Amino acid sequence: MSTIGQPERSTQNRVIALFRDELGYRTLGDWTARPDNSNIEEGLLTAYLTKCGYSPAQISKALYELRTEAGNPNRTLYDNNKKVYSLLHYGVPVKIEAGKVTETVKIINWEQPEQNDFAIAEEVTLRGNHERRLALVLSGLLLSDGNTAFAGCCRKATKRERRFYEEGSF
Repeated sequence: MSTIGQPERSTQNRVIALFRDELGYRTLGDWTARPDNSNIEEGLLTAYLTKCGYSPAQISKALYELRTEAGNPNRTLYDNNKKVYSLLHYGVPVKIEAGKVTETVKIINWEQPEQNDFAIAEEVTLRGNHERRLALVLSGLLLSDGNTAFAGCCRKATKRERRFYEEGSF
């Protein structure tokens, strides 16, 4: 048996344990053979929004708007990302029936962040990419691969420590 990849697997197991045991993330398991992975996991997002009390019609409309803005072929990737960020930050305006008031479906609960659905999935591959990574999942949205997120957390912690020591705040 080859030992190539075992150190990476060991590190990945430690990262998963950190997110699961210390941060309380759900584990979604190994997605190696899972077909049709997407940055918008509709099943997970639908379950989360249902738990939040939104109706099936509201959820359907919000998912449609989110998918449409994320994959708009008439804009650049940057502009699509800006629009999706706006929907995630401010919510998705949804009007179910004519004559009814427009309601906002909050994809992410910014007021009570602990109410969001935090999860981590292993060995996630998105369209055409053959790299498998950890993925951090927030309420059904694949936010980033865990390697990038973990590295970012380490960088931020290191910067905070450096500032702490530079300020002489012992």
